[in-house]
Amino acid sequence: AERIVTEDNHDVTLTERCNRVNKWCKKLGTKNVIFISIHANAAPKNEDSIWSEARGISVHVSKNASEASKLLAQSLYAEVIERELQGNRSVPKCQYWQNNFTVLVKTQCPAVLTENLFYTNQEDLKILQSDEGKRLIVDLHVNGIINYLNSLK
Repeated sequence: AERIVTEDNHDVTLTERCNRVNKWCKKLGTKNVIFISIHANAAPKNEDSIWSEARGISVHVSKNASEASKLLAQSLYAEVIERELQGNRSVPKCQYWQNNFTVLVKTQCPAVLTENLFYTNQEDLKILQSDEGKRLIVDLHVNGIINYLNSLK
């Protein structure tokens, strides 16, 4: 595993993130690299509260995603369901959302973006801030990757 963004004190542009991933693809072969961009989500606040009602984890692929990207997204979302973290929003039957985020469109390998809970929701924020919640999210990603790799055999 390799971190694409290692700088703690400044942001790395989306294009540079893609370039870094694609360098690994060139070095190791596209079939030997996967990219997961991990985020926490936010939603607009309610009129009478500083908090939003939106909760849960979502997984995204590009609109022209490869079958491998879709399979990786489904493997990750299966872990979301197992942990009952799908939240309160409607989920597509395929279990992933399609968006043309730069890091999904411009990478040459299977790529997904995860939005891990909402820091604008009180219950989700408690999970995000706890050591147990952080381990839960890490484990979800690790198990999803393992299940994806096992499905390729």
